Amino acid sequence: GTGTVICDDPSLTVRHATLPVSGPALRVVMGRRPVPETSAILDDAAPTLVLHERDPAAVLRDLYARGIRHVLLEAGPTLLRAFWEAGCVDELHWLVAGVWLGAGPHALAPGERLDDRVDITETHALGEDVLLRCLPMPIRREGS
Repeated sequence: GTGTVICDDPSLTVRHATLPVSGPALRVVMGRRPVPETSAILDDAAPTLVLHERDPAAVLRDLYARGIRHVLLEAGPTLLRAFWEAGCVDELHWLVAGVWLGAGPHALAPGERLDDRVDITETHALGEDVLLRCLPMPIRREGS
């Protein structure tokens, strides 16, 4: 999302992994705020697409029309929640850090528990952190 680009200035390049496609992965930024021209994501390390869109389904339709069939969403809580609530998450790899840093929006609503939203299929210890592999459960709407 544009918020993450503005706050963290990530490069979003693939390192230490093989891709299901040849060539560098396409970096996609979505959101309505402008991306600063000095952002690392605009360097020549990989192609970048900036979509001034906030609807996850519309973004996925756009990427599909461009021939993109595999998407890794590396997102902050706002973008993650938008994709999750739109039903656009097939699998979740959630890194739970041993230390909670900062404040701000959360992917889960107050009082909401992760195990109410996903089936945890695997866990892996990574030092003091834990990586959870999860399959999202359907979102329960009030009255349903």
